Amino acid sequence: MSEEYISKGIALCVNCVPESIDVNIKYFWEELALSLRDKGFFLLVVTTAELNSSVFQTIKVPYNIIDFNGSYDNYYKNNDTVEGYIVSEIMRRYRCDEHVAKKSLQIGSQFYKELVAAISPAVVIGWQSTDINTFLLRKCTSDYGIPFWSGERGLLKNTLMFDLGDNYSSSEVMRSFTIDKLYRSYQFTEELISELQEKYILTNPSGKYDSANLIDNNTFRTQQGIPYNALVIVLFFHAEPGIASSYKDSRFLEINGADRGELLKKITSIINYCEANGIYLIVQDHPLNKFHPEPIVVQQSHYIRQVEENIHTLLRTADCSLHTLSTIQYDSIFYEKRMGLLSKSMLSMKNGAYQYDDYFSVEEFMSNLLSESNWPSRLNNLKKKLCFIYEYFLIKNDDKNRKAEAERVSELLAFYESPVNNDAIDKINDFLQRWS
Repeated sequence: MSEEYISKGIALCVNCVPESIDVNIKYFWEELALSLRDKGFFLLVVTTAELNSSVFQTIKVPYNIIDFNGSYDNYYKNNDTVEGYIVSEIMRRYRCDEHVAKKSLQIGSQFYKELVAAISPAVVIGWQSTDINTFLLRKCTSDYGIPFWSGERGLLKNTLMFDLGDNYSSSEVMRSFTIDKLYRSYQFTEELISELQEKYILTNPSGKYDSANLIDNNTFRTQQGIPYNALVIVLFFHAEPGIASSYKDSRFLEINGADRGELLKKITSIINYCEANGIYLIVQDHPLNKFHPEPIVVQQSHYIRQVEENIHTLLRTADCSLHTLSTIQYDSIFYEKRMGLLSKSMLSMKNGAYQYDDYFSVEEFMSNLLSESNWPSRLNNLKKKLCFIYEYFLIKNDDKNRKAEAERVSELLAFYESPVNNDAIDKINDFLQRWS
């Protein structure tokens, strides 16, 4: 075995976002690769989408777990055990039979086991903790005691999150005693709020996904046939959670208030309330849900509309907004309008957004939402939480801050030095040959 080390360690990162959706994420990986290189580290990106870069190396993997089926059949072992609860969810999500679901999961598991064994990464950043690929990768890294983060697009546009916990309500923001103590003494400034308002809702207002052009309140109401003085509420859905968290008995759904059946009951009660009280309810689904086998479809009527618009068109038009787990709830704070939550999020707190589950009935919930009960103090608490998250948790991935943020991340990763010698090249090449 050669004793000549070629690197102080390999940082293995997962990417699931195509350049066409957000090219800034590729730019961040490039800056991180350069910063790690200065510290003697090497960045390897496992990606489900094509990334064209001369700065870092990539390994292409299937985005859908069932795509392992048929592509790598020689790795299928019929006697391997797999988690039945995830098999059932794969069957439901992809409408496949049990054999295909088991086979896909087994081959996917084997792929990530061999990947980790071949690379021996010093650190790993997965992508979206509810994703099945991240779930399998994290299980493999835990066997070796490898430090692991859950990466994801940030709560605001052009930001990222690298979470020591999981995403959503299992985030370190919600679970860390250190962060909790820091938050209690934190004071935000109106200057920061004004700066963020300018950045996110005044200058080039757009969401994290391509959408319709921004139109003004009068134009939108005219197009929809909504009187100018009518009360309008907008409801935003989140993207359906990944397979690793949405199976029947997962506590993720309970912790985040994301059980599909329970949410539909709440939404139905709100629809009935709006129709009975002459309130216009505008519903916008998450763009990724169009690929879900069972997308949520709202029965439209005179007062109920399901649309696909620029999120800022809707936030500007609405008198107040409702949210499940959609990250648009963070943008809505900048508009300072009343907001309610049907699920649980980082903004679920005492005297914050109006939380559906805090009330005995939909009538009580809607009455408080529409009467602006204690709204100024609630808004102040929401601003504090948003500013705290922005300052301490989100990685700024705009042109101004990207390089400095990549340097900050690389300094943390480089602490976990795990030298790599020349034998690693042969192991990686053997892995790539087997799984090409």
